[in-house]
Amino acid sequence: MAYTAHLQYHSFLRFEVDWDHLPGDLCHLLGQNVQSLHLIGVSPIKPHLAQQMLAVSLAKYIEGTAAIEGRQIDPGTLKKAIAAEGSQAAAYTQAEEGNYCQACDTIRANAMANLCPPITLDSLGEMNRQVLTGVQTDEGINIGHLRHHMVNVQGYAPPGPQHLPGLMENFLAWLNVDIGLNDSRLGQSLTSSGRGILKALVGHLYFELIHPFGDGNGRVGRLLELDLLARAGVPFPSALALTSYYNAYKSEYFNRIRQVEIDHQDDTAVCDFLRFALRGLREGASTHLDEIHAQTLQALWADYIYEKFRSIEHRKAARRQRKLALALTNEPASLRAVVLLTPEIATAYATLSESTVSQDLKQLEAMGIAVRTKDGWQTNMRLMLAFSPK
Repeated sequence: MAYTAHLQYHSFLRFEVDWDHLPGDLCHLLGQNVQSLHLIGVSPIKPHLAQQMLAVSLAKYIEGTAAIEGRQIDPGTLKKAIAAEGSQAAAYTQAEEGNYCQACDTIRANAMANLCPPITLDSLGEMNRQVLTGVQTDEGINIGHLRHHMVNVQGYAPPGPQHLPGLMENFLAWLNVDIGLNDSRLGQSLTSSGRGILKALVGHLYFELIHPFGDGNGRVGRLLELDLLARAGVPFPSALALTSYYNAYKSEYFNRIRQVEIDHQDDTAVCDFLRFALRGLREGASTHLDEIHAQTLQALWADYIYEKFRSIEHRKAARRQRKLALALTNEPASLRAVVLLTPEIATAYATLSESTVSQDLKQLEAMGIAVRTKDGWQTNMRLMLAFSPK
């Protein structure tokens, strides 16, 4: 039988959302995320660029989740932690940076290995230990175990410790059966990714409202969300980016969570939090799609240049012009600046006259590869966007 003694003062912790009556704009926003995140997942990207994207997202996640708690992360030790391998991170850094890196590394490794066991009180307790080990906490905090004292979070009083065992049992039972989506028309119409995204966001929301541990609840709640997003197949850099969004809009983040307690007559406040979080997820996905698109465009452009020069690459001048074509960017450069774009270009033109540089650029212009503007010379990569609106 479900635990109910907490409902007298925390009636909003019923773990019931009317999924079949979500606002249309919210369903549309969820659909946009599913499509964008799928596109990221199937888009080819060079391994070193994928690693770079992951490292940047991880750094922003760690800085963001610490900043939300009013803590600052040292950039130097954070960089070392991210560069270190898995459990070695702690050996190179202060405790907090290493803890975050290890926790995120564990979540990513499990998701990649498709290890998705049910979320349990023990696994949440392990997350709590991961983020707080070696970090100073208030006296009497029993890390990894349910709290034994009352707390106040920015004016909100979470359920008392006597309610936590039964309440967490209710929460975990609900979370591990897809938050009731299986019995809804909406859930049956969604992909597993869509259901997983909703589970991650709602799971984070209700975990924060319960606030089960003596310390580290915000950090654990965001790790829980990260874990569930990764299990849902959300590309890890995009899953990490959501916490950066929460930090960027910290006041709204806290207000959206608190509003569920204040306005709990229906699901309006829950939907408002979901809408807020889905916008953040979409923003992160959009940034990553832009990065992937830019990389793909650059690769296609280089291939096109090699194709244009294939029949004449035996000529010394043509090989020099090809190097110049590959060095040009979307930023206009003067004639003198062009020969300094890369060390290779500087070497190629070191003994040649300015008129030779000019002739080579005009040859590239005639081939449709370069464009001359009032500010200088630039690549004509726009050719690769034949169907893009002007």
